Amino acid sequence: MVVAVSCATDSGKELLALKKMADESYAAGDWEGSREKYERIAKRAPQDAQTWFRLGNIFARENKLEKAIACYERSAALEPRFAPAWRNLGVMRLYQAELALRASQAVTKEGHPLREGNQRIIDSIKTAIENGKSDGGGK
Repeated sequence: MVVAVSCATDSGKELLALKKMADESYAAGDWEGSREKYERIAKRAPQDAQTWFRLGNIFARENKLEKAIACYERSAALEPRFAPAWRNLGVMRLYQAELALRASQAVTKEGHPLREGNQRIIDSIKTAIENGKSDGGGK
């Protein structure tokens, strides 16, 4: 997936240069710098699924689950056969489920059967996420 612009125009060349800088910042782990650049690209080329995917990854690293989910959904909608977007969307929803179950745990009395069930699900989610980390879940 490539930013869909024509290189024939100055603005197209600028956008491709910005994408190159964003990709370099991303590869170097400069999340703030790459996020700023990808956000500028998304405004100018909102149809680029890879840009939304990378933004989702950055927001996930910044623990901004709702923003990450919105970006992965946008990426998947633009490129329905882009499996990494669907995969990362699923992982973010697992994190959301874990947070909801932890909130349930916080308000459930000790000894209530719900606590044990919640904990089993939380443990299963954590195991699933850990097992998924070794499968190259998408950059």
